[in-house]
Amino acid sequence: MRQIKASAVAILCVTSVALGCASPEQPSPAPVVHWVSPADSARWTQSQHEGSERLAAHQNGEAERAFTDALDAVRAGGPRDPRASVSVDWLLRVGRAYEESGHWVDLERVSRLVLDTEVVRSSTDARVRLLARKSLVNSLTQQRRFDEALAEAAEGYEDAAQHHAPDSPIVLDWVSVEASVSMAAGRFADAEIGLRRVLEQQIDATGSDTPSVGAALNELAWCLLHQGRFSDAEPFAQRSVAAFAKMSPEPRELGASLDTLAEVEQKLGRRDEAERGYRHAIVILRRFRPETDSLLVSVLDHLVALLRGSGRTKDADAVNKELLAIRSDIANRSQPNQTQ
Repeated sequence: MRQIKASAVAILCVTSVALGCASPEQPSPAPVVHWVSPADSARWTQSQHEGSERLAAHQNGEAERAFTDALDAVRAGGPRDPRASVSVDWLLRVGRAYEESGHWVDLERVSRLVLDTEVVRSSTDARVRLLARKSLVNSLTQQRRFDEALAEAAEGYEDAAQHHAPDSPIVLDWVSVEASVSMAAGRFADAEIGLRRVLEQQIDATGSDTPSVGAALNELAWCLLHQGRFSDAEPFAQRSVAAFAKMSPEPRELGASLDTLAEVEQKLGRRDEAERGYRHAIVILRRFRPETDSLLVSVLDHLVALLRGSGRTKDADAVNKELLAIRSDIANRSQPNQTQ
């Protein structure tokens, strides 16, 4: 299975460290500026406070509306008004909440709003722009609008390449984003080119046993597997498992790599080895629920298929019970927020 990343396609988690903004429990005080009316300044403060409370209460739709109103309140100040950047950072937090709950249309809307904001468009610092575009790529990919997602990923790559060296982690990350979208679209030969570039430069930069190299190995193995090149995929999958197996305690990324290797072994006719790999992956991924539930469903599904294919119907039915229960949990968590 493809490596777990900061989002569903690998893509895309906005962290408070990256944003450098205040926590939801402690909204930022209004900066001292003089470019909007006192009434609009008061409106900004009130809307920011309301938005932070709504977001902390998981009322994401109402939080979005509050922060959008706050942004509108200081629009007359233009990009020089630092309060606009504060509101944008909070809107990115709302986007992260939508991403975590699988509300892809809502995530698209917030991402586009951030990208269209003057303070983001005019900034020479591409940081927020790249974060918002990653979220947009993720939302479009999850909606299976692959051509649009690839176009946005290409724009993100160009933006990153204008501000950073070709072998920088940020540029390589966008190469990986483009490859991830290509794989989601079933364009595995296109994805392979980028994944090989990422792997080679990760090895040059960090060595051969780091988590970033383990993730890149797994991505490439998964890509080759889906091209039917099972023997080519095997050594990359084995190296990925070996890289993560050295870590203690076992990381959830090892579960993803074990699933990839098990898939390869199953395709090569090694059912016993494949079953052991699936079961080991399941043990690891259970420890990280609910964050790993989507991946866990895939691994359980692979094991069920292997057991049924081996004529072990009772064993398959037992695994399928857990599979159905987790799918039910995922469905319940993805229900729309009634307060939105």
